[in-house]
Amino acid sequence: MLISDGNTEIEYTFDELLEIFIEDCELRNLREHTIKYYRSELNAFVKLLKEQEIELRVSEWKGETIKRNVIMYMKEKGLKTVSINSRLRAMRAFFNFLEGRNLIKSNPMKDIKLLRDRKRIVETFDNQQIKALFKACDLHTFVGLRDYMIMMLLLETGV
Repeated sequence: MLISDGNTEIEYTFDELLEIFIEDCELRNLREHTIKYYRSELNAFVKLLKEQEIELRVSEWKGETIKRNVIMYMKEKGLKTVSINSRLRAMRAFFNFLEGRNLIKSNPMKDIKLLRDRKRIVETFDNQQIKALFKACDLHTFVGLRDYMIMMLLLETGV
């Protein structure tokens, strides 16, 4: 990556930019867990590009590179939406930082949206299953009556 400070141009590697980003995270007193997350996800991102034999300089990464060679590649490898979105969040923080510090000219994450995570429908009990649950309670004992009342409360309130 070439950065001009007026008279000279400085070329940063991905590793150098990552260290600048991590140092800033430490200066902002982010939790150690957060810093490890950023480092891990960003290294995994670069590893994905290397697996596909893509050796682009940071300045050459575009939104299409992210869509085609990161998002689609991870989907094809069977990664879950949550995992893909986790990596995209780390990448967004990294590239927003680089853009804010004028270390890159254009932010490849600018137009990248997180993937929609489809909510799974939780199956409910049918009437026969509910009746079987209630019949399991011995209403002649305190514990059985208590369990019956708790199940009724859960059923009636939708909890």
